[in-house]
Amino acid sequence: MHLSLRGALVTRWSGVQGATVPGASTPRWQHGRVVCVRSSSGSERARPARQQQRHHQQQLSALQEERDASIELARVCAQRSRRLLARAQGLARYAGEQVARGDASGAAALMRTRSQVQQTLELNISRGKNNLALAAKLESIIDVRELEELVRLLRDVA
Repeated sequence: MHLSLRGALVTRWSGVQGATVPGASTPRWQHGRVVCVRSSSGSERARPARQQQRHHQQQLSALQEERDASIELARVCAQRSRRLLARAQGLARYAGEQVARGDASGAAALMRTRSQVQQTLELNISRGKNNLALAAKLESIIDVRELEELVRLLRDVA
């Protein structure tokens, strides 16, 4: 009976204690039977390396997706900042018109609103900058991981 367990071929023998199998390691007892572990074939030995490579590729993909999401969020912040800036400028113009008409209380309310828009604009700009900084850090991590993967592949080929 042959069972494949994580890259090793396990052969179970019913028999006498101390029985050996050609090419097997030292026999072990398990549940009254001798269990011998032999080295696996080349394709089975390569399986952990392929799994590790797949794991690295998944991590790299996740980092790239996070970087792309950060860049997209920074782009959205830039668009929103342009709209907020236009709104703040419009409020300032309209407040000036209110002062010219003699409506000081209306102009003061508009300036308070403009101040709130300016605060939102500053927070939005900060958020965009933070996302760009995150994207830059992720890009450097991705570069290092890709270089490590390249070195690993070259080492495997050699």
